Amino acid sequence: MTDNAELPQRSGGKTTWTDRTNGFRAIPFEPSPDRLAAARRQRRRGRRLGWLKGDTIFDRIRVDVGLRFLHEVVGLKGLSYGLWEGEPQSLEGLKAAQNRYAKTLCDWVPHGVRRILDVGCGTGETARKLTERGFEVEGLSPDPYLGEVFTARTGLPFHLIRYERFHPERPFDLVIMSESAQYILLDQLFRWVMRESPGAYLLVSDYFTVEPADGPLGQSGHPLSDFEDEARLWAFEELRREDVTDAVVPTLELSRLWLDRYVIPTAELVQETLARRSRLLVAIGRILLRGQVTRWKRQVELGESREFMRQKRYLRLLFRSPESMGELQKLRA
Repeated sequence: MTDNAELPQRSGGKTTWTDRTNGFRAIPFEPSPDRLAAARRQRRRGRRLGWLKGDTIFDRIRVDVGLRFLHEVVGLKGLSYGLWEGEPQSLEGLKAAQNRYAKTLCDWVPHGVRRILDVGCGTGETARKLTERGFEVEGLSPDPYLGEVFTARTGLPFHLIRYERFHPERPFDLVIMSESAQYILLDQLFRWVMRESPGAYLLVSDYFTVEPADGPLGQSGHPLSDFEDEARLWAFEELRREDVTDAVVPTLELSRLWLDRYVIPTAELVQETLARRSRLLVAIGRILLRGQVTRWKRQVELGESREFMRQKRYLRLLFRSPESMGELQKLRA
């Protein structure tokens, strides 16, 4: 795809696009002060949360121990929030809510779509439902464990790579980001679609922060205003929007209960037991957990439902990207 459309090139503080399809050199574009300020916020936030090493995201390919625990120990097929409609707050209730989440997400696929990229594909629950409806699906994740699970469950193509470094052989009709957009810098998120699959749809299902957002909750999820500004900058047309915050909140309440009552005490007990045995076992335990207990404790803080509803909105958003860089420039003119 890079033969047809190049990324914006910066020169003297300005940005120009080359659209090889139309043989057209675009007029220089100078980002607004608000746009530059938003970009700086994203970069600072990425480095603070460990997404960045230099100017890249997902700074290393690694296994997420927490997701592996939910899949292997708790027995969850999916790893997303659930959409609740009165189910009891139990494991079976969560499974039913997650199933509804994946099913309704598939309902959002626009007419005419055939090839789909599932970014942050998890264990493949959404991809499996999409293939049952006749779509061609490929998964992408920087987690090798989830790659193994995804491949075993679906038999579909899987790409163990960071999103912004992926170069598909053919463009996609739809890019799905189910709770993965929050881990991708905004300029990379929209830029990749224009670089690799111009004209594709983008379906995002994730939570966003709203003002005023502070504390731990304010550090996870893109600011909604920045996300909307970036979409407008790249001239992505918003086709549909739904706020499902109320329907996902029970997932937080249940996960907070599990973490606080079972998971964290168990992990701390294991650490204390190892500490009594030998220094070697303590070192092994630290290597295996790698700060996971600290991250779980942070998840307990993030799971306070009233604060979540005050500072965040969980949205589903469907966009259509411009057909080419040339069209993008015309829309901006």
